[in-house]
Amino acid sequence: MNLKAKRYEENHRQKAQAELAARMALLKERGMEPKSVEKDTIVRKLKAEMRKAKHRLTGVDAQEQLLARKVQHKQDKAAAELEKKAGPKAEPAKKEAAKPAKKEKKAKEKKPAAAAE
Repeated sequence: MNLKAKRYEENHRQKAQAELAARMALLKERGMEPKSVEKDTIVRKLKAEMRKAKHRLTGVDAQEQLLARKVQHKQDKAAAELEKKAGPKAEPAKKEAAKPAKKEKKAKEKKPAAAAE
């Protein structure tokens, strides 16, 4: 749903609420029971209109939240890019210092072959 439609849907919902309240008051004035009031076709229609408007407003709110997250992500990305460009260009320390020195191999002593005694 279009984000600009939010105000229209809010108006529809408010109008339906006002009409429902007026209809409920009229039916109460006539002395109808609550069960029969709920079965009244006009009351059911007005409640349906309110549900539709609420559902549409929920969709608009979801779109607004998505748009806000996109804007925030864009700002974070731009800030990170600026920080990356403005940051010092010092080269990271070489990895040689981080590596342990190679172990020296022990010289193997050759044992003289034992002569048959």
